[in-house]
Amino acid sequence: MRRMLVVLLCIIVLIFCMTSAYALEIALVPKEIDLGDGLVFWITLPEYESLGYPASGLHRNGELIYTVAVDGEWWWARLYFSDDAMTFLSLPTVGSHNSFIRFYNHGILEHEYEVLSLLEGGEASLIPPYETNTFDQWDLGRHHDRENNTLQVTTAEQKIIYFDLTTGLILPEEPPTQEFTLIIVLLSFAGIICVLTILFLIYRIRRRRKPSV
Repeated sequence: MRRMLVVLLCIIVLIFCMTSAYALEIALVPKEIDLGDGLVFWITLPEYESLGYPASGLHRNGELIYTVAVDGEWWWARLYFSDDAMTFLSLPTVGSHNSFIRFYNHGILEHEYEVLSLLEGGEASLIPPYETNTFDQWDLGRHHDRENNTLQVTTAEQKIIYFDLTTGLILPEEPPTQEFTLIIVLLSFAGIICVLTILFLIYRIRRRRKPSV
C-alpha cells in the first residue's frame, strides 16, 4: 500500500512539474519589436506594466508615441508596420472563424477582415496541419515592403493579396515600387529633354535657312 502511495505521489509530482514547465514556456512575457531609428514597439500585458515594463505601443527613444490595448492573441500574431510605424496590420498565424486581419492607426483599431472571407473556398481552402505545424494554415507566404508601405500575402489558394500599410485597404493590383516610380520619372525627364533638343535643332535649322534681307 505504501509503495502504491509513493508511486502515486511521484506521478502527481511529475505531472505538476511538467505542467509548471509548460506554463513557464508559454508565459506571455513582454515582447519588443525594434523598428529602427529609435522606434520600438512593445507588447506588454497590464500586469507587467505595473512591474515597470514599458506600456504597450510605440516608443521613440524611450518616449511613448501611442498606446494600444493588447491581449493574449497578440503573442500569436505578426505585426507589419508602415514606413513611419504610425500604422500597422496584425495578421494571425492560423486560419479559423476567429481569425482576423486587423488594421491599427496610431494604436486605434480602424477596421478588420475575417481571414476566411479572403478565401474563395472558405474553411475548405485551409491547409491541414503538417507534422511541424499543429494549426490550419491560411497563407503560404508574406512579403513585407515597409519602404513602399505594402504587404503581399499569398493565400492557401495561391491568390496574391496586396495590402496598403498606410490605410489597411486591399489594393486592386500590385503597387509600383519606389524604384519603378523613379525609373518612370527619369524616363519622362529624358523624354522632355529629347523633345526640347529636337525643337531647338529645328529652330536653328529654320533660322539658318531664312534668307537675309
